[in-house]
Amino acid sequence: MKKVPNWIFSLKKQILKSWEHHSLCESVSFVTNWDKKHSCWSIETEPVLQEIIGGKEDGEKVWSGFIFDFSKFSSSEDVSISKCFVKSAIASFQDDLCIEQEEFSPCFMIKGKFKENKFLLSILLEPSENSEIKESVNYENEIIKRRD
Repeated sequence: MKKVPNWIFSLKKQILKSWEHHSLCESVSFVTNWDKKHSCWSIETEPVLQEIIGGKEDGEKVWSGFIFDFSKFSSSEDVSISKCFVKSAIASFQDDLCIEQEEFSPCFMIKGKFKENKFLLSILLEPSENSEIKESVNYENEIIKRRD
């Protein structure tokens, strides 16, 4: 397994500068892997799953909506975009009919370079099905506690 290079951490900081939460939240989830098929680093990011502490919704799982400012991200001097697209599902077709869909979270994908290093960024629009709770949030007192 390849060691994650230092420039990935700088790229993540750039992603965070372009990410704005709609409600009480302090973090974003990142998963980084080497993508053999595209010969580049793959960064998957998604909003974190939270658990409400206190109040009527105590124990409920929630997540904060967000805005990802693509213009801000793409105008960074270190970022060069070659392709961007939206992906909704991976499907198998037969005679133009969808016969099977693989579980997949809708996402916005960006292929590009950061400081001349190739990357593939997948921004999931909601937490994936296997997401674990990363933050506890108390809306009444505006307190956030990280769980990792």
